[in-house]
Amino acid sequence: MNTTRFVNRAWAFLLAAVMVLTLICPQALAANETIQPAGDKLVIGQTDYALVDGVTETDIFLNTKEGNAQIAGFMTTIAPGAKATFKASYNGYYTEGSTPASRKDAAANLPWNLEKTTLQAAAYTKATGGNVIMAMNGDFYNMQNAQPNGYLIMEGNVIQENDGVHFEPYFAVLKDGKFAIRDAGTDCSDVLEAISGPFYLIKDGQIQSNGDSRMPVNSIGIKADGTVVTFMADGRQSPYSVGMTLNEQAEFLAAQGVVNALYLDGGGSATYASKREGTSDLTIRNRPSDGVERTVSSALLLVSTAEQDGVFDHASLSPNNTIYTPNSQIQFSAIGVDKNGGHAELPDDNVSWSVTDSKCGTIDANGLFTPAKNYKGEVTAQLLVDGKSAGRTTVTIADITALSFSSPEASMDFGATSDLGLAAKSNGLDIIYKDGDFNWTITSKTEGVADADVGHMDGNTFVSGNGTQTMNAAVKVQYAYDKSLSAEINVEIGKLPVTLLDFEPDAEGNRQQCAHYHWILDKFAENGQNPDHGYIRKNSDDKTPLKAGIFNYWDAIEPFHNDGYDYFLWPNQALDDYCCGNLKIVTEEEGGKVRFGQSSMEF
Repeated sequence: MNTTRFVNRAWAFLLAAVMVLTLICPQALAANETIQPAGDKLVIGQTDYALVDGVTETDIFLNTKEGNAQIAGFMTTIAPGAKATFKASYNGYYTEGSTPASRKDAAANLPWNLEKTTLQAAAYTKATGGNVIMAMNGDFYNMQNAQPNGYLIMEGNVIQENDGVHFEPYFAVLKDGKFAIRDAGTDCSDVLEAISGPFYLIKDGQIQSNGDSRMPVNSIGIKADGTVVTFMADGRQSPYSVGMTLNEQAEFLAAQGVVNALYLDGGGSATYASKREGTSDLTIRNRPSDGVERTVSSALLLVSTAEQDGVFDHASLSPNNTIYTPNSQIQFSAIGVDKNGGHAELPDDNVSWSVTDSKCGTIDANGLFTPAKNYKGEVTAQLLVDGKSAGRTTVTIADITALSFSSPEASMDFGATSDLGLAAKSNGLDIIYKDGDFNWTITSKTEGVADADVGHMDGNTFVSGNGTQTMNAAVKVQYAYDKSLSAEINVEIGKLPVTLLDFEPDAEGNRQQCAHYHWILDKFAENGQNPDHGYIRKNSDDKTPLKAGIFNYWDAIEPFHNDGYDYFLWPNQALDDYCCGNLKIVTEEEGGKVRFGQSSMEF
């Protein structure tokens, strides 16, 4: 079941009061507190999802009063006595068919390598049968050999306390079941599970100053009463989420009552996945800034200790905490949940839908809601089993209050389709719109090309026209129910390629040169490959290591350039085959695929 609500906050000048939505559950859960704002951030939206008894996922939207710096955050609250515990994880430790005894033996020589957080969770489940309800990435790590920087303890097996260079504080599950955050060097003989974070965000109630650069962030903390809080925020994805500074993250956690907190690996590594009650899949909830889930070193898994019996107890309904435009039909759905958050089949008989207030509209036997004409306000739908409410959810029908495009310009091919990046908001929050909500105007800005030939709208989708020359148009959208709300975007159609790099020889006919770099992986030296732990130079007879100890591609730019290379290939650390990939300049005569000119770059 899930609990949803918006937190009322005044948006000075630009934002009106935010509506409060509450989903009432038939089963009592530990109450989840209202998210508190910190600094200049306002809490715009809060949606709570029960994972298991005592564990709540809270999806949060923060913003400034100007509404121009949205942050999407994901918090897990584990109350004292919750039916869940944490497990540290590392790729290759939990393997299919392994036992605690065999894992203890393997722990003595655990090889370092990377794996995605969700796949580490899947490996844990396959090895133990445990039910992972939340998973997040863990510690910083050496990008060359995948070794975590700090503590890694699994099932009481101490893999390491540090890497010999970094001495980090750690989050621990103690053998008595309690949770703790401790300084580096603290005796760990009573520790069952542990991972480190590079530094404290909050220590003994005092915020630690760590930096002001915005990025995706990740953390774990403990309140004075023993409640554990994990929190990560997406970043580098404006306008969806601009990210947080480390100081802002610490201030936010402190506002929630956290007294000790560690930073965990953020940036492109930041991953948050959860399994909400009644569901069977661990699903990534955030939007990793790399665009895909990154392979990481250690991970932290939250595992349910509740016994699932599959007997129907209540229903979890969706959508929830969602806003729709007036006169929108809304399809509600339900899944069955047992008393401990596991999946259960819905009853076959005596199941029906209803709305708590008939003035808002009607709902049919399949959960399809049709609003009363021009109705605005809350809609609370409930699933009835034997005439009693088994679950409720609340959504809102409201007007759009702001329209914008994600960029002032868009470039499209002939005959392509796009939503043009249209964003519609209601009091600062995304709103689901439908066909008929907008009036669209397309104006050609290309001489001799009619408006209709530039493109047309298919509902709220722009379809560009066909032609033989580049065309430009201004596309304007206007809210049908408030013509003062509008936005405009310039669209360029059929733009010809612009040459940025041509890879052609210089004036003397000298071909551009490419170098190849590979990670300095110990296993290659152990296998007799690349024994100097150096670099591979493709297209050169010189095999001398370029410079030992370069660990970042930007550090390699100057030495490569000084040695006459124009480009170099830098494989990701996940590509662990020796000398994987190749990079060279080729001509058509040599079999290369050259589209323009005489040369091309081949990867």
